[in-house]
Amino acid sequence: MRWEGGWVVLAVAIAACTPVNGKTTRPESPWYRTIVEPMQSDPDRIARFYDRLLAMKGNELAGELEIARETFEKDKSELNRLQLALLLSFPGTNFRDDNAALALLGPFMKDKGQEGSPLRPLAIWLHSELLELRRTDEALQQQTSKLKDEQRRTDEILQQQTAKLKDEQRRTEALQQKLDAILDDRTRTDPSQEKMTMSKARILIVDDDPDLLRLLTFRLEGADYAVESADSAERALAKLSVAIPQLVITDLRMSGMDGMALFENIHKSNPALPVIILTAHGTIPDAVAATQRGVFGYLTKPFDSKDLLQQVEKAVALSGGRTDKVNGEADWRAEIITRSLAVESILGKAKLVAGSDASVLVRGESGTGKELLARAIHKASPRAAKPFVAINCGAIPEQLLESELFGHMRGSFTGAARDYKGLFQAAEGGTVFLDEIGDMPLPLQVKLLRVLQDKEIRPIGTTQTIAVDVRIISATHRNLEEAIKAGSFREDLYYRLNVVSFGLPALSERREDIPVLATHFLNQLVERYKKPLNGFASEAMEILVKSAWPGNVRELYNVVEQAVALSTTSIITPALVDSAMRGQSAELSSFESARSEFERDYLAKLLKITGGNVTQAAKLAKRNRTEFYKLLQRHHLDPKLFKAM
Repeated sequence: MRWEGGWVVLAVAIAACTPVNGKTTRPESPWYRTIVEPMQSDPDRIARFYDRLLAMKGNELAGELEIARETFEKDKSELNRLQLALLLSFPGTNFRDDNAALALLGPFMKDKGQEGSPLRPLAIWLHSELLELRRTDEALQQQTSKLKDEQRRTDEILQQQTAKLKDEQRRTEALQQKLDAILDDRTRTDPSQEKMTMSKARILIVDDDPDLLRLLTFRLEGADYAVESADSAERALAKLSVAIPQLVITDLRMSGMDGMALFENIHKSNPALPVIILTAHGTIPDAVAATQRGVFGYLTKPFDSKDLLQQVEKAVALSGGRTDKVNGEADWRAEIITRSLAVESILGKAKLVAGSDASVLVRGESGTGKELLARAIHKASPRAAKPFVAINCGAIPEQLLESELFGHMRGSFTGAARDYKGLFQAAEGGTVFLDEIGDMPLPLQVKLLRVLQDKEIRPIGTTQTIAVDVRIISATHRNLEEAIKAGSFREDLYYRLNVVSFGLPALSERREDIPVLATHFLNQLVERYKKPLNGFASEAMEILVKSAWPGNVRELYNVVEQAVALSTTSIITPALVDSAMRGQSAELSSFESARSEFERDYLAKLLKITGGNVTQAAKLAKRNRTEFYKLLQRHHLDPKLFKAM
């Protein structure tokens, strides 16, 4: 039994066999025969002793211990020895001393003369219990020591790991500081642009050496660029059919089409896209000649990483740099929905022009989005925080147009009851968009020329001029060169307006935009009309894609709106689309009629329209799937690249 329980049993046993009022409660008890009967001189002593111990509190037990010590010092009898040992080993006290108790019990274990002592069995039992307790305590101490050692080792490992993590964090922070310092000039913006984040500039690298491709990819991605690679010029052209990067880096000497031929192809369709040529020392004259023909720059192999990154940074900045984004979306061009490479190329050039005050002329048929492009240029310019004022020069009579543009003084003509500033003054510091500039009357063209030359206007009814600071973007669907020959448009004004010119393609020339535009308009109109429409039936979308669209994007919006307004089902049906178009749908040109040099662009457009679905693309091209796959392989076009678009 454990000592704590055994001690109580022992005390109860002794108390049970102790005489009370001259009688024993359990005279047959062996404890009575072995302990009490031999103590006839004082039969109640041990009973009283244990009774007191059981009833005592801690401080009383301490007092009893002192009395027992003094008694034992005076009389080292067996009973006093055992009494003191029991007190020293009494459980639950703060003076417990098992070693001292064992020392007191030693004579009972060694002295053979005490073998017949009635107290010997009690002493042996107490001695064995204390030894067992000692062994248990030692085992606990060993276990505790092991646990402490394990804890110390665990703490040391955690400290080492924490130190490593802190070192890694310090190195990461130091690297980030270096990167921030490198990009500081590009990322530092004025307070109005502090919330803008930067997306990664996309770079296409072309080389038939896989090791060099991996090396270039590693270094450019380490500089926070998004990198795509191609192992041939042909594959590079296929990738360019999918999306236009901000920069192309190509080796000069490659099997098949070489780097210079690749540059010529790129420059033909995307003249603003910079190209860097990689060349060996022996071909430096060729690289210099390429630079003279319009290549952005060249690097000799083996090249220095610092030189590479410097060239890349300059080229990316030239092509419009990393796309400024607000809340994850390009804010300056958010209104322009397109997947057309032609429109993307125009947007890239527009981003470059936006940083200057150069006058811009936007050409294109009605409904192609000329005002949207003008607004995008304004948003991308330093004048973005100032007003953007648009006016249609062909929709207002001459007398009113002059007043609208330049303002008037009170009383300058009948009905002029107050001073009016005019749109040029209203747009101070911002941009004035003159739509349908080809319809502006000749007398007003003279006044507009003065604004462009002298940066000042003269309101109607006054001789005083007022300085204005505006940027002018104009647009027209007319052929201004023919108008100049006919004498209806001033040649000097034309050259002032036509510093930079953009020609927006008709919707029929960018059919890959039709599905995405139609879906965008549908989502807008569903919100307005509160109708649960889920999209277009495939046949309905096919009709939209094949139509001629003389009214361009504006007409497409009108057709989608009519279909939404009249829809009674969850999808737009072919009948609804055909009804809205009044049977004016036209067939898409067959593949056989397209010229061979445009095969790649033609196939890419089909894959964009169908989202990479080869069966539908082959159907639109009027080819079987086997032939269509051969054409795709010939031009290295992978349908999977178009599925996520």
